[in-house]
Amino acid sequence: MHYDTTDILIVKVIDGFRRTFGKKYCFPTQKKILEKLKEYQGKTICRRTLNYHLRKIEDMEVIKRTKRHYRGTFGALVCRSTLYFWGKKFNEFMAHVKFLGNKLLNLLGVQYVAQYYKNSTDLLFKMSPKCGKLVNNSP
Repeated sequence: MHYDTTDILIVKVIDGFRRTFGKKYCFPTQKKILEKLKEYQGKTICRRTLNYHLRKIEDMEVIKRTKRHYRGTFGALVCRSTLYFWGKKFNEFMAHVKFLGNKLLNLLGVQYVAQYYKNSTDLLFKMSPKCGKLVNNSP
């Protein structure tokens, strides 16, 4: 299955809302999703594009949406924010995202660099446990 980068970012934002409140569901407004997408992921899209991607993600069964609206006073339609639940293929989706992240780290060689610095003893500056400031540990 092909996952677009924007789809991945939108699912991460919705997952962030769910984790914030510790529930199995969340109900952010589209405006709030767009704000967080821009703030945390650096991605700016319009509301129509967001709806297109949400529909695509729902069709792939990564999320399940439940629209909430009812008839209010004098028969007027009152719309509330949509409920978002995780779909059947959410775990498969997150495994795919994790696989892509690990593949990217391997291509960049970040894991090898981190391993070198973790095992290295020839660093000139190390953190001092007493004061928390950088000190010169060279001979």
